Amino acid sequence: MSSNQAFSEQQSSGQDVRPPNCDGNDLQANRWLPGRGLWRRGKSRAGNAVVVVVIVVVVVFVLLAVGGVLVALLLPAVGAARESSRKMSCRNNLKQIGLAMHTYHETYKTLPPAYIPDAEGKPMHSWRTALLPFIEQGPIYEQYDFHQAWNSAANLEVVREAVVPFYVCPSDSVGTATKASYLMVTGPNTVGDGAKARRFRDFKNGTAATIIVVEVRGISTHWAEPTDITVEQLKQMLADESSGHASGTIHALFADGAVQALTPAMVDQIDALTTLRSNE
Repeated sequence: MSSNQAFSEQQSSGQDVRPPNCDGNDLQANRWLPGRGLWRRGKSRAGNAVVVVVIVVVVVFVLLAVGGVLVALLLPAVGAARESSRKMSCRNNLKQIGLAMHTYHETYKTLPPAYIPDAEGKPMHSWRTALLPFIEQGPIYEQYDFHQAWNSAANLEVVREAVVPFYVCPSDSVGTATKASYLMVTGPNTVGDGAKARRFRDFKNGTAATIIVVEVRGISTHWAEPTDITVEQLKQMLADESSGHASGTIHALFADGAVQALTPAMVDQIDALTTLRSNE
């Protein structure tokens, strides 16, 4: 009689027997139910699977939580880095304008006037338009007609959608890409005294001590429009910090080409820093 036949007879008689070929390892992983003729696999493997699933879920949850915290911590730093980069670009734009001013002066022996007037003396063209050939915008300059007003139909066809990167501060979110973020300081005895074309020798306090252009945010003036900022407007803007960066400063281009930051504490110095007359 074979072992399998013997096992069957023992099983039918109700004896508690183990199935053939079952060693100790099998018994640890399985369970024999006496009197029922059932051989059931134990729950150890199923239990292990549940534990693994729970561990995976916990690990995923922890990773998501930690990731969320890291993102929350990094976002302010990323925002600060971007603003710092934009601020640097704004300063560089002013430096490029300063270089263009000096090249213009070498060419024409004067700086560009704040505006070029019409026959009646009214502003007709901006200094920013006159400076175009010196800031890599010769094609726009060649198409522009100085015999017509800046906002004539012919000139608007040229400048309406023309973007001049050096005239736009990346930190300025107001207006369009054709706006002017840099305005010349205007008023009596300043670099922008009407249609007068100033020379460097006119700066009695020295080019290093005289502001000629400032960065203004929050306006939508087109770069070709002959509109700038007066000394009084500059002082008011600086006092209430309405157009400065988050740090409360306003970038200013001095006649020697240097770019410096003006702070609210310097309001009382603006008159002296913008006049061409001697302060002695």
